[in-house]
Amino acid sequence: MKLGTKATLFGLLLVLIALVNLIFHNQTARLEQQSTLMLASAESLERDIQNLQEKAQAYGANAPRDYQSYYRDVALYHKEFQQTIAALESDNKSIAQHLVDLNGGSTLLQLSAQHIDASYQQWSERFNIFLNSYHEAIGDDENEPRLEWAAQKIREQGEGLEALTGILLKNADEYNQLRQSNQQKFALALALAVIVVSLLFTVWFFVSVIRPVKRLAETTNKVAEGNFGLQLSAKGSDEVAEVTGAFNSLSVRIDLILKLLDQLEDGVSEQQTVDAVMSICGEYFNVDWVGMIILEKDKNLRLDAASPASSLKRWFAKSAVAEEGNLAEFICQHIVEKRLWLESDIDSFSLQIRDSRLMRELMRNTHAHSVLGIPLGDTGNRRGMLLLASKSQDLLEGKRGELLMKLTPLISQRTMGAA
Repeated sequence: MKLGTKATLFGLLLVLIALVNLIFHNQTARLEQQSTLMLASAESLERDIQNLQEKAQAYGANAPRDYQSYYRDVALYHKEFQQTIAALESDNKSIAQHLVDLNGGSTLLQLSAQHIDASYQQWSERFNIFLNSYHEAIGDDENEPRLEWAAQKIREQGEGLEALTGILLKNADEYNQLRQSNQQKFALALALAVIVVSLLFTVWFFVSVIRPVKRLAETTNKVAEGNFGLQLSAKGSDEVAEVTGAFNSLSVRIDLILKLLDQLEDGVSEQQTVDAVMSICGEYFNVDWVGMIILEKDKNLRLDAASPASSLKRWFAKSAVAEEGNLAEFICQHIVEKRLWLESDIDSFSLQIRDSRLMRELMRNTHAHSVLGIPLGDTGNRRGMLLLASKSQDLLEGKRGELLMKLTPLISQRTMGAA
């Protein structure tokens, strides 16, 4: 996975956390407002019930005693009763609306207002019974209300209403406390999530970028000091792995070229030449056999050296006569004209009857699928061709094949120096 993709995923994760945090704050702000209003309405309900009971008790203790004050006091108490009853009805409606809002806005905090719902239903039922009995007791005549009866109903049912209001207020308070607790826990969880994601990103960035780049810089300095051929582990498929792979390829190529320059000195024998090419280039280029064919003055070919050297024992004939149209003449032409000879599929190569036994054994004993012939330098009228055989059919495919082709002039110039 590319570094940009990984960074994008971490960024999206942070955006998701930020989005959840935004939704959380919006929802908790609305929920806090509704629960606070709910608690305030329940407290107001409790105060209004207590106020109504106090007025009923006050009326019972200070009922009009004479005809002159009767209508004045009755009208005053009746007005106060009606105002308090209206306040209770308003509180009741507010609580009902707040409950609807609470039940529809507590998804993230996983809160339930069912306890408040249950206590409110009990309160609402008892309050409706009280209202019916109160209106029945006070009568329909606004001019002569039956306040004594109404006050009596208030005193009889007031304590029961106050008890239910206390339960409702208690449940509303517990709900508010639970909301605050859950809100703190959720906020802490979001903060921990941000910290964890940040730590993961930091660790990933250090492991995936900082440490590999630092190791690459250290190894590059070592290569610059002359320690060619050093390799680094290139795991993954991101940009750092690509740079590391390119460095490994460069380090190996420099090391390979320098070793070839060091080994292919003037004056080395043919066997030393093929051994050097085999030991240095064999594994890197998937070369399985290296041989050197010398073009003699009579235009005949002679297999002069091979690596591994033991492979020479399998040859019954180590020379070939160049005749018109045969493979030996074909190779001779490439040597004289200094042209590469590439046979990418030996299995499809058709040997003629007049081809020498050496050519036939060359095709068979190398067990190769492809052969590259490099014409060698011309020193003292000695000419030849270096043969690189591979069991793989992709000897010259890809970047390694390109490097091998570029090395052929170097191999040609630094060979054939032996007398």
